[in-house]
Order: sequence, then C-alpha cells, then structure tokens
Amino acid sequence: MQSEIARLREQIRLEYDSVTSGLYGLSEGNARHAFISAKYDRIGALHGELEGLVGEKQALEIVVEMTVGGGNDLD
Repeated sequence: MQSEIARLREQIRLEYDSVTSGLYGLSEGNARHAFISAKYDRIGALHGELEGLVGEKQALEIVVEMTVGGGNDLD
C-alpha cells in the first residue's frame, strides 16, 4: 500500500506542477482554462483514490502538502 500512496503523491505533484506551468504557458483563453480544469479534475480523482487508501482526512492532508503545502518544487 505504501508504494501506491507514494505513486499517487508523485502523480498529484506532477499534475499540480503541470497546472502551474499552464498558468504561465503560451496558450490563452479557453484552451488554457480547459487544460487547467482537466488537471484539477485529475487531482480530484487522485484525491479520491487516496481517500480509499488512507481515509478522508489524511488524503486531504496529502493533497495540500503536494500542492500548496510544500510538496512541490515551486515553493
């Protein structure tokens, strides 16, 4: 189970990094919005997978850590 949690953590980090890159990329308007929305939807799905493994509270803590809480290279 630990390897699955590690995989999900890494995937969330990569999706979030992609979102932040998309914010500053060359695309504009609807294309940018659709890209970012799709990435956030994917993070939501990964969060759901984590909930099944570790419970609601810990899953949320992991998502926050891997996005805005210091689990990425953008801090």
